[in-house]
Amino acid sequence: MNNLDKQPKEYDLVLGGNNPPPTDGLVLGGIDGLKLQFSNANSEEKKIAILQKASSYEEAGEAWLFDLIATEKNKIQWLAAILLSNTKNEVYKELLLEYFAEFIPNNVELWNEYKQALPDYKINLSEINLSGAKLYGIDLSGVNLNEADLSSSDLNKVDFSKASLIKANFKTSMICDSCLFQTDLSEAILEKTLIVCLTLEKTILEKANLTSCEFLSSEINNISLSNTNFQYADFNECISIKNTIFGNNNNLKDTSFLSLDFENVTFSHVNLQGVSFVESSFKNTLFDNCDLTNTEFYTYENGIVNLIFRESNLENVDFKLSNLQGVKFDRVNLKGADFRWSDLTGVDFTGLDIRGANFTRCTFGNNNLDKANTEGAKFSSVDSPRFPPNLDTSNLEGALFDDEHYYEPGYE
Repeated sequence: MNNLDKQPKEYDLVLGGNNPPPTDGLVLGGIDGLKLQFSNANSEEKKIAILQKASSYEEAGEAWLFDLIATEKNKIQWLAAILLSNTKNEVYKELLLEYFAEFIPNNVELWNEYKQALPDYKINLSEINLSGAKLYGIDLSGVNLNEADLSSSDLNKVDFSKASLIKANFKTSMICDSCLFQTDLSEAILEKTLIVCLTLEKTILEKANLTSCEFLSSEINNISLSNTNFQYADFNECISIKNTIFGNNNNLKDTSFLSLDFENVTFSHVNLQGVSFVESSFKNTLFDNCDLTNTEFYTYENGIVNLIFRESNLENVDFKLSNLQGVKFDRVNLKGADFRWSDLTGVDFTGLDIRGANFTRCTFGNNNLDKANTEGAKFSSVDSPRFPPNLDTSNLEGALFDDEHYYEPGYE
Protein backbone atom coordinates (compact mmCIF):
# COMPACT_ATOMS: atom_id res chain seq x y z
CA MET A 1 0.00 0.00 0.00
CA ASN A 2 1.49 3.36 -0.99
CA ASN A 3 0.92 6.68 0.77
CA LEU A 4 -1.85 7.69 -1.66
CA ASP A 5 -3.97 4.76 -0.47
CA LYS A 6 -3.89 6.21 3.03
CA GLN A 7 -5.18 9.64 2.04
CA PRO A 8 -8.71 10.34 3.39
CA LYS A 9 -11.58 10.85 0.98
CA GLU A 10 -14.70 12.94 1.43
CA TYR A 11 -16.82 11.72 4.38
CA ASP A 12 -13.93 9.50 5.66
CA LEU A 13 -13.00 9.71 9.32
CA VAL A 14 -9.30 9.87 10.23
CA LEU A 15 -8.13 7.95 13.32
CA GLY A 16 -4.80 8.55 15.02
CA GLY A 17 -4.11 12.20 14.37
CA ASN A 18 -5.28 15.74 13.59
CA ASN A 19 -5.12 17.66 10.33
CA PRO A 20 -3.03 17.22 8.36
CA PRO A 21 -3.32 13.44 8.78
CA PRO A 22 -0.08 11.65 9.64
CA THR A 23 1.23 9.01 7.34
CA ASP A 24 0.58 6.39 10.02
CA GLY A 25 -3.04 7.50 10.63
CA LEU A 26 -5.79 4.97 9.91
CA VAL A 27 -8.48 6.05 7.43
CA LEU A 28 -11.95 4.70 8.25
CA GLY A 29 -14.13 5.19 5.16
CA GLY A 30 -17.57 4.30 3.80
CA ILE A 31 -20.67 3.90 5.90
CA ASP A 32 -18.62 2.91 8.96
CA GLY A 33 -16.81 6.22 8.85
CA LEU A 34 -20.13 8.04 8.59
CA LYS A 35 -21.48 6.15 11.59
CA LEU A 36 -18.43 7.06 13.64
CA GLN A 37 -18.75 10.71 12.68
CA PHE A 38 -22.37 10.59 13.79
CA SER A 39 -21.44 9.01 17.14
CA ASN A 40 -18.78 11.65 17.78
CA ALA A 41 -20.88 14.62 16.66
CA ASN A 42 -21.39 17.02 19.55
CA SER A 43 -24.43 18.91 18.22
CA GLU A 44 -27.80 18.18 16.67
CA GLU A 45 -26.93 20.31 13.65
CA LYS A 46 -23.86 18.19 12.92
CA LYS A 47 -25.82 14.98 13.30
CA ILE A 48 -28.48 16.24 10.88
CA ALA A 49 -25.81 17.15 8.32
CA ILE A 50 -24.24 13.69 8.65
CA LEU A 51 -27.61 11.93 8.36
CA GLN A 52 -28.29 13.60 5.02
CA LYS A 53 -25.17 11.90 3.59
CA ALA A 54 -26.52 8.42 4.31
CA SER A 55 -28.34 8.16 0.98
CA SER A 56 -24.95 8.28 -0.78
CA TYR A 57 -24.33 4.76 0.51
CA GLU A 58 -27.50 3.28 -1.03
CA GLU A 59 -28.54 0.01 0.66
CA ALA A 60 -25.99 0.32 3.46
CA GLY A 61 -27.12 3.88 4.13
CA GLU A 62 -30.78 2.88 4.16
CA ALA A 63 -30.07 0.01 6.56
CA TRP A 64 -28.33 2.43 8.92
CA LEU A 65 -31.21 4.92 8.78
CA PHE A 66 -33.63 2.10 9.51
CA ASP A 67 -31.57 1.08 12.56
CA LEU A 68 -31.58 4.68 13.80
CA ILE A 69 -35.39 4.73 13.75
CA ALA A 70 -35.29 1.90 16.31
CA THR A 71 -32.43 3.26 18.44
CA GLU A 72 -32.88 7.04 18.36
CA LYS A 73 -35.69 9.20 19.69
CA ASN A 74 -37.47 12.44 18.93
CA LYS A 75 -36.07 14.61 16.14
CA ILE A 76 -33.23 12.32 15.05
CA GLN A 77 -35.61 9.38 14.85
CA TRP A 78 -38.04 11.46 12.78
CA LEU A 79 -35.30 12.72 10.46
CA ALA A 80 -34.03 9.20 9.86
CA ALA A 81 -37.56 8.13 8.92
CA ILE A 82 -38.04 11.11 6.62
CA LEU A 83 -34.71 10.54 4.87
CA LEU A 84 -35.75 6.94 4.32
CA SER A 85 -39.21 7.88 3.01
CA ASN A 86 -38.16 7.63 -0.64
CA THR A 87 -36.88 4.08 -0.28
CA LYS A 88 -37.86 1.44 -2.82
CA ASN A 89 -37.53 -1.29 -0.21
CA GLU A 90 -41.10 -2.51 0.31
CA VAL A 91 -40.44 -3.75 3.86
CA TYR A 92 -39.00 -0.41 4.95
CA LYS A 93 -41.81 1.44 3.16
CA GLU A 94 -44.57 -0.47 4.90
CA LEU A 95 -43.04 0.02 8.36
CA LEU A 96 -42.40 3.71 7.71
CA LEU A 97 -46.02 4.32 6.73
CA GLU A 98 -47.13 2.68 9.97
CA TYR A 99 -44.72 4.89 11.91
CA PHE A 100 -45.92 8.12 10.27
CA ALA A 101 -49.61 7.14 10.44
CA GLU A 102 -49.21 6.99 14.22
CA PHE A 103 -46.80 9.91 14.62
CA ILE A 104 -48.51 12.56 12.49
CA PRO A 105 -52.00 12.79 14.08
CA ASN A 106 -50.53 12.77 17.59
CA ASN A 107 -47.62 15.14 17.01
CA VAL A 108 -48.70 17.88 14.62
CA GLU A 109 -46.69 20.60 16.36
CA LEU A 110 -43.56 18.44 16.45
CA TRP A 111 -44.03 17.55 12.78
CA ASN A 112 -44.13 21.25 11.87
CA GLU A 113 -41.07 21.95 14.00
CA TYR A 114 -39.05 19.02 12.69
CA LYS A 115 -40.01 19.70 9.06
CA GLN A 116 -38.18 23.02 9.22
CA ALA A 117 -34.90 21.10 9.55
CA LEU A 118 -35.36 19.75 6.00
CA PRO A 119 -37.29 22.54 4.24
CA ASP A 120 -36.41 21.44 0.71
CA TYR A 121 -36.42 17.67 1.13
CA LYS A 122 -38.99 15.81 -0.98
CA ILE A 123 -40.87 13.86 1.67
CA ASN A 124 -42.67 10.80 0.34
CA LEU A 125 -45.75 9.64 2.26
CA SER A 126 -47.58 8.14 -0.70
CA GLU A 127 -50.25 5.57 0.22
CA ILE A 128 -50.27 6.59 3.90
CA ASN A 129 -53.49 5.92 5.81
CA LEU A 130 -54.62 9.00 7.74
CA SER A 131 -58.32 8.24 7.55
CA GLY A 132 -60.30 9.97 10.28
CA ALA A 133 -57.29 11.97 11.48
CA LYS A 134 -57.49 15.47 12.95
CA LEU A 135 -54.66 17.42 11.35
CA TYR A 136 -55.34 20.98 12.48
CA GLY A 137 -52.59 23.35 11.33
CA ILE A 138 -50.22 20.74 9.92
CA ASP A 139 -47.64 21.71 7.29
CA LEU A 140 -47.80 19.21 4.43
CA SER A 141 -46.50 21.61 1.81
CA GLY A 142 -44.54 19.92 -0.94
CA VAL A 143 -45.15 16.44 0.47
CA ASN A 144 -45.87 13.49 -1.82
CA LEU A 145 -49.25 12.18 -0.62
CA ASN A 146 -50.23 10.35 -3.78
CA GLU A 147 -52.92 7.73 -3.12
CA ALA A 148 -53.05 8.73 0.56
CA ASP A 149 -56.23 7.91 2.47
CA LEU A 150 -57.50 11.13 4.06
CA SER A 151 -61.15 10.14 4.07
CA SER A 152 -63.37 11.41 6.88
CA SER A 153 -60.51 13.59 8.14
CA ASP A 154 -60.62 17.02 9.76
CA LEU A 155 -58.29 19.13 7.61
CA ASN A 156 -58.53 22.57 9.19
CA LYS A 157 -55.81 25.13 8.34
CA VAL A 158 -53.67 22.51 6.60
CA ASP A 159 -50.92 23.72 4.27
CA PHE A 160 -51.15 21.55 1.15
CA SER A 161 -49.37 24.09 -1.08
CA LYS A 162 -47.39 22.46 -3.89
CA ALA A 163 -48.15 19.02 -2.43
CA SER A 164 -48.88 16.09 -4.72
CA LEU A 165 -52.17 14.38 -3.87
CA ILE A 166 -52.75 12.43 -7.06
CA LYS A 167 -55.46 9.79 -6.51
CA ALA A 168 -55.71 10.76 -2.82
CA ASN A 169 -58.98 9.93 -1.07
CA PHE A 170 -60.74 12.82 0.71
CA LYS A 171 -64.21 11.29 0.71
CA THR A 172 -66.49 12.84 3.38
CA SER A 173 -63.62 14.94 4.79
CA MET A 174 -63.84 18.60 5.77
CA ILE A 175 -61.17 20.90 4.31
CA CYS A 176 -61.44 24.27 6.03
CA ASP A 177 -59.34 27.42 5.67
CA SER A 178 -56.49 25.39 4.17
CA CYS A 179 -53.96 26.27 1.47
CA LEU A 180 -54.23 24.43 -1.85
CA PHE A 181 -52.02 26.74 -3.90
CA GLN A 182 -50.51 24.80 -6.83
CA THR A 183 -51.66 21.54 -5.24
CA ASP A 184 -51.98 18.57 -7.58
CA LEU A 185 -55.31 16.82 -6.94
CA SER A 186 -55.44 14.96 -10.25
CA GLU A 187 -57.75 11.94 -10.04
CA ALA A 188 -58.34 12.68 -6.34
CA ILE A 189 -61.58 11.52 -4.72
CA LEU A 190 -63.38 14.45 -3.09
CA GLU A 191 -66.82 12.87 -3.12
CA LYS A 192 -69.12 14.37 -0.48
CA THR A 193 -66.25 16.53 0.79
CA LEU A 194 -67.03 19.82 2.56
CA ILE A 195 -64.76 22.64 1.37
CA VAL A 196 -64.96 25.76 3.54
CA CYS A 197 -63.22 29.15 3.27
CA LEU A 198 -60.69 28.03 0.68
CA THR A 199 -58.94 29.79 -2.15
CA LEU A 200 -58.21 27.26 -4.87
CA GLU A 201 -55.57 29.01 -6.96
CA LYS A 202 -53.64 27.21 -9.69
CA THR A 203 -54.89 23.96 -8.19
CA ILE A 204 -54.92 20.93 -10.49
CA LEU A 205 -58.18 18.97 -10.44
CA GLU A 206 -57.89 17.04 -13.68
CA LYS A 207 -59.98 13.84 -13.65
CA ALA A 208 -60.85 14.46 -9.99
CA ASN A 209 -64.16 13.23 -8.59
CA LEU A 210 -66.06 16.00 -6.79
CA THR A 211 -69.46 14.31 -6.90
CA SER A 212 -71.77 15.87 -4.27
CA CYS A 213 -68.89 18.05 -3.02
CA GLU A 214 -70.04 21.18 -1.17
CA PHE A 215 -68.24 24.54 -1.35
CA LEU A 216 -68.82 27.20 1.32
CA SER A 217 -67.34 30.73 1.23
CA SER A 218 -64.61 29.64 -1.16
CA GLU A 219 -62.93 31.18 -4.19
CA ILE A 220 -61.75 29.36 -7.31
CA ASN A 221 -59.12 31.09 -9.42
CA ASN A 222 -57.12 29.77 -12.35
CA ILE A 223 -57.48 26.07 -11.63
CA SER A 224 -56.81 23.24 -14.06
CA LEU A 225 -59.85 21.11 -14.90
CA SER A 226 -60.06 18.30 -17.42
CA ASN A 227 -62.49 15.37 -17.27
CA THR A 228 -63.41 16.42 -13.72
CA ASN A 229 -66.67 15.10 -12.29
CA PHE A 230 -68.70 17.73 -10.39
CA GLN A 231 -72.04 15.96 -10.65
CA TYR A 232 -74.43 17.06 -7.87
CA ALA A 233 -71.72 19.36 -6.44
CA ASP A 234 -73.01 22.35 -4.49
CA PHE A 235 -71.31 25.72 -5.07
CA ASN A 236 -74.21 27.63 -3.49
CA GLU A 237 -72.13 29.38 -0.86
CA CYS A 238 -69.03 29.75 -3.01
CA ILE A 239 -67.96 33.36 -3.59
CA SER A 240 -66.46 33.42 -7.06
CA ILE A 241 -64.99 31.41 -9.90
CA LYS A 242 -62.42 33.30 -11.97
CA ASN A 243 -59.92 32.65 -14.77
CA THR A 244 -60.97 29.02 -15.02
CA ILE A 245 -61.79 26.66 -17.88
CA PHE A 246 -64.31 23.87 -17.41
CA GLY A 247 -63.67 21.66 -20.38
CA ASN A 248 -62.82 18.37 -21.99
CA ASN A 249 -65.94 16.56 -20.89
CA ASN A 250 -66.22 17.87 -17.33
CA ASN A 251 -69.42 16.50 -15.83
CA LEU A 252 -71.36 19.22 -14.01
CA LYS A 253 -74.78 17.63 -14.34
CA ASP A 254 -77.23 18.78 -11.63
CA THR A 255 -74.59 20.99 -10.00
CA SER A 256 -75.72 24.11 -8.13
CA PHE A 257 -73.97 27.46 -8.75
CA LEU A 258 -76.21 29.70 -6.65
CA SER A 259 -75.20 33.38 -6.26
CA LEU A 260 -71.70 33.07 -7.73
CA ASP A 261 -69.61 35.64 -9.56
CA PHE A 262 -68.18 34.17 -12.78
CA GLU A 263 -65.38 36.18 -14.34
CA ASN A 264 -63.22 35.13 -17.31
CA VAL A 265 -64.68 31.62 -17.17
CA THR A 266 -65.12 29.24 -20.11
CA PHE A 267 -67.37 26.19 -20.19
CA SER A 268 -66.33 24.13 -23.21
CA HIS A 269 -67.89 20.78 -24.19
CA VAL A 270 -69.38 20.42 -20.70
CA ASN A 271 -72.48 18.54 -19.56
CA LEU A 272 -74.50 21.17 -17.68
CA GLN A 273 -77.89 19.45 -17.73
CA GLY A 274 -80.08 20.55 -14.85
CA VAL A 275 -77.50 22.98 -13.44
CA SER A 276 -78.70 26.00 -11.44
CA PHE A 277 -77.08 29.41 -12.02
CA VAL A 278 -79.75 31.30 -10.07
CA GLU A 279 -78.72 34.83 -9.00
CA SER A 280 -75.22 34.44 -10.43
CA SER A 281 -73.37 37.15 -12.33
CA PHE A 282 -71.35 36.66 -15.51
CA LYS A 283 -68.47 38.76 -16.79
CA ASN A 284 -66.59 37.60 -19.90
CA THR A 285 -68.14 34.14 -19.67
CA LEU A 286 -68.44 31.70 -22.58
CA PHE A 287 -70.56 28.55 -22.90
CA ASP A 288 -69.15 26.75 -25.93
CA ASN A 289 -70.57 23.46 -27.24
CA CYS A 290 -72.27 22.74 -23.92
CA ASP A 291 -75.41 20.79 -23.08
CA LEU A 292 -77.52 23.17 -20.97
CA THR A 293 -80.78 21.25 -21.25
CA ASN A 294 -83.14 22.12 -18.39
CA THR A 295 -80.58 24.50 -16.88
CA GLU A 296 -81.89 27.28 -14.64
CA PHE A 297 -80.72 30.91 -14.89
CA TYR A 298 -81.83 33.98 -13.03
CA THR A 299 -79.62 37.03 -13.41
CA TYR A 300 -80.16 40.33 -11.65
CA GLU A 301 -79.80 43.81 -13.12
CA ASN A 302 -76.26 44.59 -14.33
CA GLY A 303 -75.31 40.98 -13.62
CA ILE A 304 -74.17 40.26 -17.19
CA VAL A 305 -71.21 41.68 -19.07
CA ASN A 306 -70.23 39.85 -22.26
CA LEU A 307 -72.05 36.52 -21.79
CA ILE A 308 -71.92 34.27 -24.87
CA PHE A 309 -73.66 30.99 -25.66
CA ARG A 310 -72.10 29.36 -28.73
CA GLU A 311 -73.15 26.17 -30.52
CA SER A 312 -74.82 24.87 -27.38
CA ASN A 313 -78.06 23.10 -26.57
CA LEU A 314 -80.28 25.33 -24.43
CA GLU A 315 -83.47 23.36 -24.91
CA ASN A 316 -85.98 23.97 -22.11
CA VAL A 317 -83.60 26.35 -20.33
CA ASP A 318 -85.28 28.47 -17.66
CA PHE A 319 -84.35 32.15 -18.17
CA LYS A 320 -87.46 33.65 -16.61
CA LEU A 321 -87.19 36.84 -14.56
CA SER A 322 -83.67 37.43 -15.92
CA ASN A 323 -81.94 40.52 -17.21
CA LEU A 324 -80.45 39.23 -20.47
CA GLN A 325 -79.67 42.55 -22.12
CA GLY A 326 -76.90 42.12 -24.65
CA VAL A 327 -76.51 38.35 -24.22
CA LYS A 328 -75.20 36.75 -27.41
CA PHE A 329 -76.79 33.53 -28.70
CA ASP A 330 -74.63 32.09 -31.50
CA ARG A 331 -75.98 29.01 -33.34
CA VAL A 332 -77.76 27.64 -30.29
CA ASN A 333 -80.94 25.64 -29.77
CA LEU A 334 -83.49 27.55 -27.66
CA LYS A 335 -86.40 25.24 -28.31
CA GLY A 336 -88.85 25.38 -25.42
CA ALA A 337 -86.81 27.96 -23.49
CA ASP A 338 -88.69 29.93 -20.83
CA PHE A 339 -88.02 33.70 -21.08
CA ARG A 340 -91.11 34.93 -19.20
CA TRP A 341 -90.79 38.36 -17.57
CA SER A 342 -87.21 38.75 -18.83
CA ASP A 343 -85.52 41.79 -20.33
CA LEU A 344 -84.30 40.81 -23.80
CA THR A 345 -83.29 44.26 -24.98
CA GLY A 346 -80.64 44.02 -27.69
CA VAL A 347 -80.73 40.21 -27.98
CA ASP A 348 -80.28 38.88 -31.52
CA PHE A 349 -82.32 35.75 -32.34
CA THR A 350 -81.37 35.68 -36.03
CA GLY A 351 -81.66 32.19 -37.50
CA LEU A 352 -82.22 30.52 -34.12
CA ASP A 353 -84.61 27.70 -33.30
CA ILE A 354 -86.96 29.16 -30.67
CA ARG A 355 -89.88 26.84 -31.35
CA GLY A 356 -92.15 26.59 -28.35
CA ALA A 357 -90.19 29.18 -26.38
CA ASN A 358 -92.22 31.32 -23.99
CA PHE A 359 -91.70 35.10 -24.27
CA THR A 360 -94.76 36.11 -22.23
CA ARG A 361 -94.40 39.59 -20.71
CA CYS A 362 -90.83 39.99 -21.95
CA THR A 363 -89.25 43.37 -22.62
CA PHE A 364 -87.99 43.72 -26.20
CA GLY A 365 -86.03 46.47 -27.92
CA ASN A 366 -83.57 46.54 -30.81
CA ASN A 367 -84.06 42.80 -31.43
CA ASN A 368 -83.76 40.73 -34.58
CA LEU A 369 -85.74 37.56 -35.33
CA ASP A 370 -84.68 37.35 -38.97
CA LYS A 371 -85.08 33.78 -40.27
CA ALA A 372 -85.73 32.52 -36.74
CA ASN A 373 -88.02 29.52 -36.38
CA THR A 374 -90.72 30.79 -34.03
CA GLU A 375 -93.22 27.98 -34.53
CA GLY A 376 -95.26 27.55 -31.36
CA ALA A 377 -93.43 30.35 -29.56
CA LYS A 378 -95.57 32.48 -27.23
CA PHE A 379 -95.38 36.26 -27.51
CA SER A 380 -98.13 37.34 -25.12
CA SER A 381 -98.29 40.75 -23.45
CA VAL A 382 -94.76 41.66 -24.45
CA ASP A 383 -93.44 45.06 -23.44
CA SER A 384 -92.39 46.77 -26.67
CA PRO A 385 -93.92 49.59 -28.75
CA ARG A 386 -93.06 47.91 -32.05
CA PHE A 387 -92.81 44.14 -31.79
CA PRO A 388 -91.84 41.85 -33.33
CA PRO A 389 -89.46 43.01 -36.08
CA ASN A 390 -88.63 41.13 -39.27
CA LEU A 391 -91.76 38.98 -39.20
CA ASP A 392 -91.68 38.76 -42.99
CA THR A 393 -88.61 36.50 -42.87
CA SER A 394 -89.59 34.44 -39.81
CA ASN A 395 -91.44 31.16 -39.70
CA LEU A 396 -94.54 32.13 -37.70
CA GLU A 397 -96.54 29.01 -38.26
CA GLY A 398 -98.18 28.22 -34.95
CA ALA A 399 -96.64 31.20 -33.13
CA LEU A 400 -98.96 32.68 -30.52
CA PHE A 401 -99.59 36.44 -30.19
CA ASP A 402 -102.25 38.35 -28.31
CA ASP A 403 -104.34 40.86 -30.26
CA GLU A 404 -102.70 43.91 -28.73
CA HIS A 405 -99.20 43.08 -29.88
CA TYR A 406 -99.73 41.28 -33.16
CA TYR A 407 -98.31 43.02 -36.23
CA GLU A 408 -98.73 41.96 -39.82
CA PRO A 409 -95.62 40.86 -41.72
CA GLY A 410 -93.93 43.80 -43.37
CA TYR A 411 -95.02 46.33 -40.73
CA GLU A 412 -92.54 49.18 -40.48
